[in-house]
Amino acid sequence: MKLQHRTEHQPTPQIQELGDRQMHYRFHRGTPDFYPSSVPWPAMQSRRPQAVVHVLLTLTHLDPETLEPLDRGERYRRLMEHATAQRQCIEAWLAEQHLLTEVMRLGDPNTFNLLFVSCTPHVAERLQDAPGVVDVAIAKVR
Repeated sequence: MKLQHRTEHQPTPQIQELGDRQMHYRFHRGTPDFYPSSVPWPAMQSRRPQAVVHVLLTLTHLDPETLEPLDRGERYRRLMEHATAQRQCIEAWLAEQHLLTEVMRLGDPNTFNLLFVSCTPHVAERLQDAPGVVDVAIAKVR
């Protein structure tokens, strides 16, 4: 069996006709793989592509002495309440600073005092001034 090797790529007429417009549509259509939420953030509705930086925020801890006498379930509940309040505080600060349009994703609260944020480099720099933020580390640049 003899195989013929094609040296030149010839797109289908439909793709050739759409050209860059189709590629633009594909880039802005749908939700990228790192957005688990079905509710779009304002930055996802933007028409222009933006640089995306994934940052890891280290947030303030609860005082260990207040958690020590609690049983495991109550300790978990308190830690989650604290983490949820911190996330809401950061989200309110972003809105107050008019930065929500540059945030693609704000992660879910957890008991580890960490919060993942996908945003523009500008917001990543500004997050150091957010209330309750101890440290900002770049996890990934996309």
